[in-house]
Amino acid sequence: MCRRILVTTDGSTLSRKVVNNAVTLAALLGAERVAATVVPRHPTGHFEGAMAFST
Repeated sequence: MCRRILVTTDGSTLSRKVVNNAVTLAALLGAERVAATVVPRHPTGHFEGAMAFST
């Protein structure tokens, strides 16, 4: 059936519930658990992502 279960998490309360359910499901199926943490990308500088226009 399933050999691997991929779980993404952002640290929220809902994602923690999903992770717990995925761990339980993987244990029942004998599947490997793979976790990925999702982190939003915020600009590091004031002009990051800006486009230069010439006139």
